[in-house]
Formats: sequence, structure tokens, C-alpha cells
Amino acid sequence: MLTEWIRKWRGKGRVYIKLFSKFLPWSLQDRFVFLLKLGYFPNLKNARTFNEKILFRKQNKMSGDNFVFLSDKYLVRDYVRDKIGDQYFVPLMFCTDSPEQLFDYVPHCDVILKPNHGAGMYRIVKASNYNSEIEDIVKLCNEWMRIDFSHVQREIQYRNIPKRILMEKLLGDGVIAPTDYKFHIFRGLAGKINYVLQVINERFTGSLSRIFYVNGFDKPFETGINNKGNGEEKSFYDIDKRLASEALRLSCLLAADFDYVRVDWYIHDGCIYFSELTFTPAAGFGIGYGPHLDRLMGEFWV
Repeated sequence: MLTEWIRKWRGKGRVYIKLFSKFLPWSLQDRFVFLLKLGYFPNLKNARTFNEKILFRKQNKMSGDNFVFLSDKYLVRDYVRDKIGDQYFVPLMFCTDSPEQLFDYVPHCDVILKPNHGAGMYRIVKASNYNSEIEDIVKLCNEWMRIDFSHVQREIQYRNIPKRILMEKLLGDGVIAPTDYKFHIFRGLAGKINYVLQVINERFTGSLSRIFYVNGFDKPFETGINNKGNGEEKSFYDIDKRLASEALRLSCLLAADFDYVRVDWYIHDGCIYFSELTFTPAAGFGIGYGPHLDRLMGEFWV
């Protein structure tokens, strides 16, 4: 009864809760955002769903230096190199902690710029446009450098990352994004592995699609949510099983030290490229799983 009332009311009260929650401690802010996003208060004393367990980890487990190191898009390369080698890296063209140094570097190929200390921030630059766009690029990079990403969704692991700007070779043409294979790896009792493959297409176009596979690549998991973007007209259910199997093998090696981590890959031109390790996906507010998969992933995480 109370939950049903909350669901009806949360639309009207969304603005007020957002304004009010800003004055609360992070732990309470998280609970209110969780309510707004998912429609119920999280039970962190007896977390059962995947989102609840992410929220518990975020509030209680993420302050260690190892999570800072592994959440750094630059330093994590050392961990990956030690585990599986460096042949899976997207070519890194330039790295700097001073955006003004970008004035002195001219790439010979199309690139993507991003900071190492957060998510969702990037700029694609064609080599032919670099000189004409450089002032705007430096301005944007300086804006990124001023962001404390830990405050965006209250993810403490991002707070102490030494900030840098990364320039990577662009995979593809910048219009159609490489397919993302995101492996949620759960290491259970006696080393038993369960996994959920999250396939993302159309990341650059705004019609993003998410398809999930659970412990196999033959049939997508029915989430009950329209995650297809424009997938009704495209073969988004088709994945490259050879590449998926190889990415799964590598993901398990990278996940060997954790009970749960998401290992992200780009798939482009028949090759797999490491993207990042993600320890608190969607900051514990993921709405794309649907209630059934959210519960199943929570059961996998023991």
C-alpha cells in the first residue's frame, strides 16, 4: 500500500525531493534518489537486488586506494597489462594533466578526448578540425579538470584520482559508436562464476539500446523493458559469439580479485578493446535491468 502510494506520488514530488535531498548526508541522498528512480526505498541491511547491493558497496566499500587506482582510466592500464597484456588497449595518443599542452600536440588521426576521473564526458575531434577547434577543446578540458566527479552520484572512489586528460585514437567514424560489451562478473562460493553480458549499441546517436545475456549467448534475457532503441529495425540481437567468448575469458581474469566487477569492452572491426572496470554501475540506480534481472543479479552476488 505504502509502496503503491509512493509510486503515484514520486512524479509530483520529484522536484521537491531533489531540492531537499541536497542538504542531507550522502547516504540519505542516495536513498531518496533510489526511491525516485526505482520506486521503493532500498533495504541496505538486507540488500537483495543488484541495485541495493551496488548502493551498499558504494556507501561502505569504495574508499580504499585500490578502488581509486582501478577507477582511474589511465592507471588501470597497469593492472590490465599485468593481468592480460597490453594488446587490448585503445591506442593512447597523448596524456596530460595540463590541457594547455594540447596546443602543442597535433594528432595524425581522428581522436576522442576524455578525462580519466569520471564518466560520460568525451569529445570526438576529427584530425582535419583539430587546429580550428583547439581553443574550445582546451576550454572544455579545463572544465573537466575542475569537476569532482565523486559529487555527481556520490561515488567516493573518484574523489582522489589524479586528474588527467586522455587522447585516444577514435575507433570508427564518430557517427556510429563501437558496440559495447559490458560483462558483469560475479564470483561466488568456491569460485563459481555467473555473468551477465550487457550489449550496448547506438551510444552516439541518442537511440541507445541495451540487450542482456545471462550465462550464455544464445538468447537475450527478457527484461520487460523497452531497451531496444531503434533495434526493431536492426539485428541488435546478433552478437559475435567468438569475440564475446574471448571477452568473457579476459573479463574473468580481470575480475579474479573481486566478488563483483563490470568489465567493459569495445567491439570494433573484428577486435576487442579494453574500456574500463566499473565497480558501481549507474551508481546503484540502474533502471535498465528491469525487476526480474535486478533480482537475479542480486542473487548471483553472494
